[in-house]
Amino acid sequence: MMQITYRYPLNEKIFKNKLLRAQVITLRYIGYIVKENDKYQLFHYCRSAFFTFSYAVCFALGFSKLVLHPQFTGGSAMSAATTFLYLSTGIAFNAAFFQKERIARMLIFLQKDVDKFLIKSDEQEEKLFEEMHKYIKAITVSIWIPTAVAAFIAYVEAFYRIAFGSFWYPTGEDDSDTPTLLNRLFPFGDVFDNTFFGFFLPLYALLIGVVAIPLWHTFITSLMIYVILKWKVMHKRLSEMDVSKVILEPNEILYHSSLVGDENKINFLRERMCKFCVVEQIRIRWFARELQELIGIPVFADFIIFSILICFLFYELVTGNPTNMDFVFMCLYLFVMSSILWLYHWHATLIKENSVEMGFAIYSCDWYNYPIKVQKLIQMAMIITARPLEIKAVLVPLSLTTFIDIIRAAYSYFSLLRKTSR
Repeated sequence: MMQITYRYPLNEKIFKNKLLRAQVITLRYIGYIVKENDKYQLFHYCRSAFFTFSYAVCFALGFSKLVLHPQFTGGSAMSAATTFLYLSTGIAFNAAFFQKERIARMLIFLQKDVDKFLIKSDEQEEKLFEEMHKYIKAITVSIWIPTAVAAFIAYVEAFYRIAFGSFWYPTGEDDSDTPTLLNRLFPFGDVFDNTFFGFFLPLYALLIGVVAIPLWHTFITSLMIYVILKWKVMHKRLSEMDVSKVILEPNEILYHSSLVGDENKINFLRERMCKFCVVEQIRIRWFARELQELIGIPVFADFIIFSILICFLFYELVTGNPTNMDFVFMCLYLFVMSSILWLYHWHATLIKENSVEMGFAIYSCDWYNYPIKVQKLIQMAMIITARPLEIKAVLVPLSLTTFIDIIRAAYSYFSLLRKTSR
């Protein structure tokens, strides 16, 4: 029997980490990460492969419908938007499937770093950690609930139409038939006209969308918020030159205890604080590079795809004459997509700003009262902070400026589409 072994199984503590507990539990559920005590790792691998393949099938069917029926009438803009959304999410999960080891390495690194942080944390730092935990929780809820509500609307309409008629009903205006919201999102029956492709597969496609879209984007956002938290903790410790936070190696503890005079001990610890600044920056920049490698191609695809997606949804709202239920659904759809886009660019901006402030944090300590040796080490640490940490999607930097450019592009596409469809 074929044996599949994950190279980096995860400790139980990672699944209890407050910063990303909900995300890692769900990632394990769909097979992208495993626990150390998970026995059937082949089953996890197959589950993640099937999940990734499902997205490819949903996109292929949606794209086939666009090719067979390219005209934009009666909800086809919504199906086009959904097709491009599944393309974007499919790219992200394809990257995650082939970079499972990178995800596991990052999670192990994060857990070890949080454990080390909590050893020396004071009340103010613990409060900051709790605030970040609540912030991540609020973001997760604000993305997941609207997504679930939108899916609930589509499911309720579909089952109501089955219970009290058929999947189609007369509009009353031109006596034509209008498909359900579910079949306007996933018009797979237009490609293969049978019950499986027309009903059951759209039900499954919506289910995996509700799970995967909020999961992936809130997971990446949680990793970005961890980087921000790390910068803030370093900023606090260095601005105060809080030598009580220094973690010494065993040989350094022996050397430290042999020093004579409190001032010598304090200056020794200040030297270690400077080393702490340099080492921790190198570590967090490594983590940011790993994160960039993980999301670079998917977010670059989002840069193009989300502009088109938002354009199609606006087009459907303005020209599609939606019912009240459709209007609520599309507003939720737009809110979730815009929020996802904003989360990436806003937190990437915060990462860059906090990395720039590190130099000011070091400078704000009483460096002029320290010995020359310590002052030189502080100067070296400041030089390293001169290069801001910037998250890029291939060649495109993630920032609020880029976010505004995407919204502008979406409006330009919408204007062009509206003119050409008249």
